[in-house]
Amino acid sequence: MSGVIFEPFEEVKRAYLAIPITALVSVARQRYAQACEAAVNEQIKYVKESSDEERAHTEKFIEYQVS
Repeated sequence: MSGVIFEPFEEVKRAYLAIPITALVSVARQRYAQACEAAVNEQIKYVKESSDEERAHTEKFIEYQVS
């Protein structure tokens, strides 16, 4: 195998150059639709509200046990 040059990052380099590099563009959100982001935000809101409710129940239960 003479004349073969090992260049493992050439293919990756081409894909990397396709990513926009600006201060306002997130690499994680490069191809992220607004509808998807809205759905994820709704799920986050739901989980937080559920967590807050469970925390309140737990605090009431602890207060009941202590008194």
